[in-house]
Amino acid sequence: MESEFLAGLIKQCVIEHQIFRSDKTSNDLLETDSVRFLEGRVDSIAKPFYAFIDILLDEQHSLLKLIRMTLVQFIRVTYGSTINRQVRRYIVNLFQEEYVVKYLIMLRDTFWPKTPPVERQTRTDDEKRERRQQAKQQLLSNIPETVSLIFGSDNARLGAERLFELFQDIRLNKHLCYKLIMLFINEIFPELQTIL
Repeated sequence: MESEFLAGLIKQCVIEHQIFRSDKTSNDLLETDSVRFLEGRVDSIAKPFYAFIDILLDEQHSLLKLIRMTLVQFIRVTYGSTINRQVRRYIVNLFQEEYVVKYLIMLRDTFWPKTPPVERQTRTDDEKRERRQQAKQQLLSNIPETVSLIFGSDNARLGAERLFELFQDIRLNKHLCYKLIMLFINEIFPELQTIL
């Protein structure tokens, strides 16, 4: 009974969302979008976001599982196909010619500044530990109130700690930077994709 009610409610929300969407195009109004979401498939950009919600809301309690399911369904119904479209628009705007020139100038100034290089001071292990503790404390003290209200303060804190610990692996951080650089280079110089 409840599942039929929820399915009907979701279908109705999808239909209303399609009718009242402000940026309608013929592709937006295809019924296959709503059917695709109702069948449980997600678009390529939203899928990692849903996985992130799964990680933050560790499904230990049935209430958290219900909140997670409700949150994912809400995002699918309200933003569904627009997530992909918005991200694509943002990426296209990032790679417009005037922005690429600014990025290259910033990159040049960062790697080859006009000032003499500063001598690098080596930090002791105690200084590194203290700096890490300060960064963690800053992150945990600056969790947005909205996130705490949605996920609960304990879950938001645990999620922030997990994210912080995730970015402490030097090897993974290097790999992430290399991947981002490769994506950037491939976007600027698509002819290099065959070489790389």
